[in-house]
Amino acid sequence: MEATGTWALLLALLLLLTLALSGTRARGHLPPGPTPLPLLGNLLQLRPGALYSGLMREEQNPDTEFTNKNMLMTVIYLLFAGTMTVSATVGYTLLLLMKYPHVQKRVREELNRELGAGQAPSLGDRTRLPYTDAVLHEAQRLLALVPMGIPRTLMRTTHFRGYTLPQGTEVFP
Repeated sequence: MEATGTWALLLALLLLLTLALSGTRARGHLPPGPTPLPLLGNLLQLRPGALYSGLMREEQNPDTEFTNKNMLMTVIYLLFAGTMTVSATVGYTLLLLMKYPHVQKRVREELNRELGAGQAPSLGDRTRLPYTDAVLHEAQRLLALVPMGIPRTLMRTTHFRGYTLPQGTEVFP
């Protein structure tokens, strides 16, 4: 009985949100196109069978790019890319902790205090470990894992290789 009530409440909320969005469209705040549905996005407009039928058509095409070899290599590239980014992030974080032993000590103390010695943290422990969470976020912020050459603005005047770079200067990493 509770599941039925939950679904009814969810559907009522979605209906209210859809009605609210259709009102903003009438006032001209949204661009033309399909009405966006919060939380669902375009999920209702997807056709699950379209992918399968498209792949079946491609199987009959002798010039297809969807060969077993190409599909396998694509999956391998994706796995390799994911593995490399995670291992680079973990390695960089460990290097930072070695460079700043006082930070490493404080993280270890927080882990021991909140979880107990030798306990592995889980995602559910994140709210109990604010310092550790901040250290991990800072390490990810500092690591330019994907060098995109996006300009950054200096927060303070910096001296670099004999040059003075004033605050507000745009630099390209």
